[in-house]
Amino acid sequence: MTTVTPRGFLFALDDGDVQRVTDAGALDLHAVLEPLWGQADRVIEADRAWRDIHRALALNDPEGVLSRALLVGQAPGGSSSRIVLAREVEATSRALARIDYDDFRDRFISCLPGDPDEEGDAVKAAYAYRWFTCLQAFYRAAASARRAVLFTVDLSVEPPRAVRVA
Repeated sequence: MTTVTPRGFLFALDDGDVQRVTDAGALDLHAVLEPLWGQADRVIEADRAWRDIHRALALNDPEGVLSRALLVGQAPGGSSSRIVLAREVEATSRALARIDYDDFRDRFISCLPGDPDEEGDAVKAAYAYRWFTCLQAFYRAAASARRAVLFTVDLSVEPPRAVRVA
């Protein structure tokens, strides 16, 4: 049986949103986040590349600032969602901004299992990097707006197509 990685999403949350997410927990997360769909500055998709991006970011520092970008942080209601509080978003944004394609590719390839496949690994790294650059831009915008960032894979309803990153 093949396990499919769920798509990941990031939301930029103001203080009121953070409080509603914290109060709702995992049980009603979708209802709290639904009003943000379609607001390009408030939500992006990380596709299924989020898992590879997280591994590459957490490679040498699993509890560090780069790890926080996706899966380390406060978990509302014990879900697989994480919030990076607004006061931490700027530091996370700066750390993400320091990673260029070569650094990302090296991190990505070094955490792949099995024997290296130069051509295939380069294609996978380029695909993940495309999504990573969206993550960088999203964190930069959230930092400028002084918003927290929530990452989740818990959404049971597909977002409108307009949310997808080009």
